[in-house]
Amino acid sequence: KPNYFPDLNYSIVGTSDTAIMGYQRLGKYQMIIKEDNQQDSTVFQRWGMSDTDGNVTFSVEQGIAGIGAISKHCFGILADEPLFLSRQGVQAITSNNIVAERTMRNRSFFVDSYLTTEEGLENAVACEWNGFYILCINGVAYVLDGKNKAYKERSIVANDFNYECYYWTNMPAVCLLSVNGELFFGTADGRICKFNTDIELLDKYSDDGKAIVASWATKN
Repeated sequence: KPNYFPDLNYSIVGTSDTAIMGYQRLGKYQMIIKEDNQQDSTVFQRWGMSDTDGNVTFSVEQGIAGIGAISKHCFGILADEPLFLSRQGVQAITSNNIVAERTMRNRSFFVDSYLTTEEGLENAVACEWNGFYILCINGVAYVLDGKNKAYKERSIVANDFNYECYYWTNMPAVCLLSVNGELFFGTADGRICKFNTDIELLDKYSDDGKAIVASWATKN
């Protein structure tokens, strides 16, 4: 009954001093990601089961203290990996064994030197679109390419890689939405914009009627 919640049907997830930032699905588990406070657990997992009488119960398991989320609007799925934004960059949850040390892996290494120094990371927004994880903050976009992975040399860990990353300027998005393969974004001054997919001829190479500043460089 979605319109009725009993007053005792709640659970306390970790310490009340840290907020729940978002949820992700990993197999049969619901992953709960909290904000980072440097000492308490940041990732929990919840799963449901039925007893012999048909009653459904939910269990919550606490992980070790680790990296927490900084934005509530940067949770997404790329290449079947749950992603979220932390102060250290974009993190992936790679295992439901949340008591292990390598539950989370960094996926944005190539742009972290810029991304982690952006002001107001708590206001960043992101979504998955056409195999890309697009994260926008302060008028630019950090793009993780789910189709291209750079594996670390001499690593024996199967998931030890980073996504190829791109840096887009002139991206004044404060919200993002992917609908039927189309990428929409809203701006701070109230405009709703869409990436060109239906404009023909040379107009499709302009930005809302304005020329796009571009440069090319080739290797000597």
